[in-house]
Amino acid sequence: DSDDTTMKMKYSEDFRHTVLYLAEVNSTVSYLILLACLQLFLFAGFIFLQPPAAVEVALVVGSSMHFFLSLLMLVKRSHVAFKRAYDLQL
Repeated sequence: DSDDTTMKMKYSEDFRHTVLYLAEVNSTVSYLILLACLQLFLFAGFIFLQPPAAVEVALVVGSSMHFFLSLLMLVKRSHVAFKRAYDLQL
């Protein structure tokens, strides 16, 4: 009976961690959508404002790198969440 209780506690804790990672994945996806919309407005603003080329390149490179690194963070968190979910099935 104590083995069953220990096993249930382990699965409960693992499930809680998986839910937390999925919540982080959800918030990261929301952040990436917001970031993509802001980049769209930024790029559209370049058409109308026509800033100096150096400023435009700096903003494009900076915002694109931030988006790419956030996307990598999403992939990492998704991998951890799926790995935990698969481990719970075993």
